[in-house]
Amino acid sequence: MAAVPPNVEVSIVPAPTTYRKTILRNLWLGRTGDDTQKSLHEVAKFGHYVVVNWTVFEGEGNGAKLVARGQGSTIGAGSWISTYVIVFVDGRFKGSTLQVMGNALGVNGQLAVTGGTGEFALASGIIKVDFDKLTGVDHLTVEVYTPVFLGPCYAAAEN
Repeated sequence: MAAVPPNVEVSIVPAPTTYRKTILRNLWLGRTGDDTQKSLHEVAKFGHYVVVNWTVFEGEGNGAKLVARGQGSTIGAGSWISTYVIVFVDGRFKGSTLQVMGNALGVNGQLAVTGGTGEFALASGIIKVDFDKLTGVDHLTVEVYTPVFLGPCYAAAEN
């Protein structure tokens, strides 16, 4: 095994964990409107790069509540590949985030949840996307797993 530089610490830490499963249903991702996305430019006649600030509503219709924003970018090169952060702006998860990536844009499919903060620290999971062709809105079902650390050293930290 190679020598470890003095500025790097590597150790094995026993950390028994269990996971909290969270499912968020009835979320609607809107990708239209003046403040939701801006195309930067066509890249060498090959594709497009778009900066996004999509809206995520709980429920649909006029009474729907804005609960989050999908902020990041999407690249169109063959298919649309997106990487963005869902930033919760209201409700129980306000201030928490989910890191999302994948190519389910305007189609039915899945996105990967590759991390998060706050209530979703170290989250992993999937987002099922059902695209509504009539409205152009994505219906999202989020299923994430967040580690809950157990043991005496973690219980002391929580008190």
